Amino acid sequence: MNLNHDPQILAVAPQEALQEALGQFPGIVWTTDTQSVITSAYGAGLTALGLKPNQTVGMSLAEYFQTDDPHFPVLAAHRRVMLGDLRTMSMQWEGREFETRMQPLRNASGAVTGCLGIAYDVTERNRSARVLPEYVAQMRAGVERAPDFIFHVDRAGTMTYAESSLPDYQPNLVIGTKVAQWLRPETMAIVEQAMQRVFVDRQPQHIEIPAPGAGSPDRWYDVRLRPVLEKEQAVGLAAVAYDITERKLVELRLREQVELLAQVLANIPRGVLWKGRDGTYLGCNETFTRFVGLNHPRDVIGRRDEELPVAQGMKDWLRESDEEVLEKEFSKLDIEKTFSREDGAVVTLSATKVPLRDSAGKTVGVLGTLVDVTQRKKWEQELREAREELERRVMQRTDELTAANKRLRDEEGRLQSILDNSTAIVYVKDAAGRFTLVNSQFCKLFHISAEEVVGKYDAEVFPPEIAAKFRANDLQVQAERRAIQFEEVAPHDEGPHHYISVKFPIGESPDGSCSVCGISTDITDRKVSEERLRNEERLMRRLLELRERERMLLAYDIHDGLVQDIVGAKMLLEGQGSELEDGAQLDATTYQQVLHLLVQAIDEGRRMISELRPPILDEQGIIGSIEYLVAEQLQKSGCRIRFRHHVTFDRLSPLLEQTVFRIVQEALNNVARHSSAPEAEVNLSQTGQRIRIEIRDRGVGFDPAGVSSARFGLRGIIERARLFGGNATIDSRPGEGTCIVVEVPINQDGPSE
Repeated sequence: MNLNHDPQILAVAPQEALQEALGQFPGIVWTTDTQSVITSAYGAGLTALGLKPNQTVGMSLAEYFQTDDPHFPVLAAHRRVMLGDLRTMSMQWEGREFETRMQPLRNASGAVTGCLGIAYDVTERNRSARVLPEYVAQMRAGVERAPDFIFHVDRAGTMTYAESSLPDYQPNLVIGTKVAQWLRPETMAIVEQAMQRVFVDRQPQHIEIPAPGAGSPDRWYDVRLRPVLEKEQAVGLAAVAYDITERKLVELRLREQVELLAQVLANIPRGVLWKGRDGTYLGCNETFTRFVGLNHPRDVIGRRDEELPVAQGMKDWLRESDEEVLEKEFSKLDIEKTFSREDGAVVTLSATKVPLRDSAGKTVGVLGTLVDVTQRKKWEQELREAREELERRVMQRTDELTAANKRLRDEEGRLQSILDNSTAIVYVKDAAGRFTLVNSQFCKLFHISAEEVVGKYDAEVFPPEIAAKFRANDLQVQAERRAIQFEEVAPHDEGPHHYISVKFPIGESPDGSCSVCGISTDITDRKVSEERLRNEERLMRRLLELRERERMLLAYDIHDGLVQDIVGAKMLLEGQGSELEDGAQLDATTYQQVLHLLVQAIDEGRRMISELRPPILDEQGIIGSIEYLVAEQLQKSGCRIRFRHHVTFDRLSPLLEQTVFRIVQEALNNVARHSSAPEAEVNLSQTGQRIRIEIRDRGVGFDPAGVSSARFGLRGIIERARLFGGNATIDSRPGEGTCIVVEVPINQDGPSE
């Protein structure tokens, strides 16, 4: 209870609650009136004085304390309180010690109406304060460090005094509380037993216990208890406690390590031994005891090597190198020895020995290990034999692989040679469409190195529309998982080329995709040849049509011209036949008519012969024939044509002469029909074994691309030149005239196939 509480609070508190609270107060609370008569008395401290609550009510202070001495502390203090003062004091009564506080009681107007007294029983505390230092000094004897917790406990188990450096056990927390409040039940049982011995036997006790902390794991304490004696009776105990948590943890770890070491020694597949400098065994593990034919390490300890139940050779080997290890203080590793056992089996043991040192580093003996390496030796031998066999097989396999690699390189070389010398394009693409291999023909045609193209997509090498077509074909092969033939177009320097591409799947990845290999053959020449063949077929059909037309025209000419003239002459002669049979003479008119008809028939026959093959070719050759054409053209159309020639040949083959004649004839006919040019020129020249014919005019000109395929004239010139292994070019533009140039070899006997 706080002594500074306003007394008015007590005046207004409910009576029953106030009495209950005051009854539990660890001291005495009393009140008096102005005449020092006791009006109330409560508190647990009354029991120590042999009183009950309110037992002294009605008695004056002088009557209770049995004195009229005005200087008696309580009486003197009461007079001062009646004057409005507050008094505190220490006093002894009935063998008890009290700290007392007395203050005035006032009414609502502030007038003093009595005294309120509060007394704390500090008997045990003061007793502990007096005797505890002595006991603490005694308990500290032989202990290097100061205790962490000092406390006093009365016979009821209540802590009445405490000094502490522990956060969880500060004096303000523990004084006045029971020891059991701070311990777990199982720990408290140990503490109660120790406290009982202190109180009854009056003998000091020493215990180690765990105690819980606030929000932390249990900590361990070394607690030492001594009785507090008064008149040969234990009225309490004094105790000191040391926090030994760290030591406990170290001990726990040490025990774990010792247990672990024991487990290691028991289970290690090696015999472990340690001897003193005199050769006496100080210890070993169970594995070693089995090596020497004993049952337990205690059967070995204290013996020497010569006392072990093993063959003399093994005794000597166990003792071997001990002196060297002790004298030179260095380790001997892997000391091996082979023994023959009584059953005839051969075993090999391996030992390692090192100096055994004490904590100061002094060599006090030998530490050794022993292991049976018989099986290991067998395995090593088998391993050596297996390694030798493996090396032999590896060498053999290496030779085979070397030969196979050489064959593979040769095959790869041949394959690469085939790829690089193939006129076809060969390439491989992965499932995503990236190039992984190309041959030299690919690089040559598309002007890109293999290093540049590998890893790229079609779209990075070819125009978009071509690349898209290539990729679509590749995807079809991947989808159908079979070889497929495509006709594809690829760009070249001189323009697009046509290819027959055979594409087929190769390999297969875990996800089911596959690469694509392609072999593309350039069929552009074949395409051109096919087109040329189609053109030739059209030409042949046209030639046949023209031939039939010429035959029909020739038949018409013969029928309408030559035959008509001859028939007319025949009819005239037949009309005079009867007269001539009578001996009459043919009259002059009829004669002239017949003669005229025959002359016409002869001229018509010659004209037709000239059109079929001009006789002038046989008579004068190509030079005279062209001169004839030039003169004939001037006569027909009035176009002046200049003919120049510079050749070294005398005559050409009849077929070549006729071809050149027909080319010049067709060209001059075109000049006369279409050019509207007043003049033209024909140039015939020879360069080596080739002749060149050039026909040029300065007429209206035309667009060669706009000429209908049904017009045979220009096409005939080109085909005549080609059939004789030559070529013809026609250069013309509207308004700029026309130039036809034909070149043919002169060593041709006939048209080429």
